[in-house]
Amino acid sequence: MTSELGVNVHTLRSWQWKLGKTAKNRPQTERAKTPTPPPTFMEIVAPTPQADLELLVGDTVRVRVPVGFDEDTLRRVHAALEVTR
Repeated sequence: MTSELGVNVHTLRSWQWKLGKTAKNRPQTERAKTPTPPPTFMEIVAPTPQADLELLVGDTVRVRVPVGFDEDTLRRVHAALEVTR
């Protein structure tokens, strides 16, 4: 892995030793004072669309059709709008 990154393995081992040494030299009480808080998770919900379909009748009438709207009822609404137009 070090050759892939272009890093000398001895440099990494040196840092590993230095960092391990400083961690060991810290007093136990100091390590206990800084606990890592547990991660918090938040559910993200994608917004549901208000209308899957928008039906335009002429220039002025716009009908928004929600998800799961009955197809036969939509046909009757469309026919009624066409008659009144």
